[in-house]
Amino acid sequence: FLPQAFTTDFRVHWAQHPLRPEFAESTYFLYKATGDPYYLEVGKTLIENLNKYARVPCGFAAMKDVRTGSHEDRMDSFFLAEMFKYLYLLFADKEDMIFDIEDYIFTTEAHLLPLWLSTTNQTISKKNTTTEYTELDDSNFDWTCPNTQILFPNDPMFAQSIREPLKNVVDKSCPRGISRAEESLGSGPKPPLRARDFMASNPEHLEILKKMGVSLIHLKDGRVQLVQHAVQAASSLDAEDGLRFMQEMIELSSQQQKEQQLPPRAVQIVSHPFFGRVVLTAGPAQFGMDLSKHKAGTRGFVATIKPYNGCSEITNPEAVKEKIALMQRGQCMFAEKARNIQKAGAIGGIVIDDNEGSSSDTAPLFQMAGDGKNTDDITIPMLFLFNKEGNIILDAIREYEAVEVLLSDKAKDRDLENMDQKLSENDSHKQNSEEATSASQDGGAVSEEPEEGENSDVADPDSLSPAHADSDTVSNLNQDSYVPETDEASAPEPACTQSDNQPQEQKTETESNSKVNWDNKVQPMESILADWNEDIEAFEMMEKDEL
Repeated sequence: FLPQAFTTDFRVHWAQHPLRPEFAESTYFLYKATGDPYYLEVGKTLIENLNKYARVPCGFAAMKDVRTGSHEDRMDSFFLAEMFKYLYLLFADKEDMIFDIEDYIFTTEAHLLPLWLSTTNQTISKKNTTTEYTELDDSNFDWTCPNTQILFPNDPMFAQSIREPLKNVVDKSCPRGISRAEESLGSGPKPPLRARDFMASNPEHLEILKKMGVSLIHLKDGRVQLVQHAVQAASSLDAEDGLRFMQEMIELSSQQQKEQQLPPRAVQIVSHPFFGRVVLTAGPAQFGMDLSKHKAGTRGFVATIKPYNGCSEITNPEAVKEKIALMQRGQCMFAEKARNIQKAGAIGGIVIDDNEGSSSDTAPLFQMAGDGKNTDDITIPMLFLFNKEGNIILDAIREYEAVEVLLSDKAKDRDLENMDQKLSENDSHKQNSEEATSASQDGGAVSEEPEEGENSDVADPDSLSPAHADSDTVSNLNQDSYVPETDEASAPEPACTQSDNQPQEQKTETESNSKVNWDNKVQPMESILADWNEDIEAFEMMEKDEL
């Protein structure tokens, strides 16, 4: 798209383009006059560019800046009344028309006026009717257009020779150092820095900003603020470039804010001793695997990569393969980090903010954007953690070495695999306890059978298995932790009562076996208490926002 207005030295004056139809109108009439299929290609390009740059969910929108591709919330009436009409006529066949278009003439607003209006009766008499005009034979020129290659053969600089004298036709043009054409040929400084190419960690970019009078301020939440002072620029041309850079950055920022905001993601530590209780709020990425479409998420052990910034080829791929890579923010684009760890065999990535003390408590949600290129080659999930949340994982690695996390769209329930493992261990312990109880009863058997009520009392401790006790403590941590212990402590008393009528040797043996049985029953409770201690340790490592 051409800008709405530009200066004689071909600089943009008004960058907007309201989708005016004059170009489509000219293309249609040129094709109608010449029949040259080239103009069909021009119309095709015009339609493709409209769909590519002006298409929005509700239709089409005017271009606010042709340099950045930003839109205005407007669509003028002439876009429908003229643009679509001329494009339709350009590609329509004669049979597609419900009337003969040759019987009409277009106004400047693309309204149709019938030709028969000119044949109506006129009251004014004609004058100079005796004058005769000699018709010229111009049939050779009816279907042709001037061809500069024929009129000016072997002169590829013909267009430039026309433009060059007009560049400095006005006296009060902006001061110019080296022309942009010379800059692009490498004979002068580099072209001005564009907002989409800027990286705050690039020293060369910072030096360019300084020349343009733009200063950079790092905020506590990890964002970067840009401020321009034109008087601090190295030259008037640099000040102009700085103003353009700031305008592009504002447009780029507003455009990103209008984009769909992705919801936050979760990083859940599922390994010992956390077992899924620590959940960290993470920022999503606008590329890679969409965790909202993969409910199971991505689970794996974490590993720190080398180099830590992830901006070059990973030097420890054996430590990263089939793991979730940890890396630091900065030095390059997020997409570049993702490609490097994916190449090393990682199944996911976590980028930790390099701004000391940043936290999701005080900073807004951060989304990792792409690098402006096609990111379909990135298939692994990528999440962003602020410095405070990232240090929780790093501290866990230093203390426990092997740390397993789950990357998901939202926190999952407590790790079921670890729960099943604990339940199976407790069931095995219960079986050993029952075998010990059975052996005790066989060794101390008497001629009298115990009453049914007494037998049920002896079996009560077994009915309250360690598995059930552990399950209760998991489902409700506020229950009294001494209730199971009280039930089991009262269980051996009926067994001692039953053995009062037996010989002393059998009584002693029964008491000994009961003691063994008691020890076997106490062991699961110690395991439960140990689990609670692990829970307490895990909670001590968390803040309110990680619960």
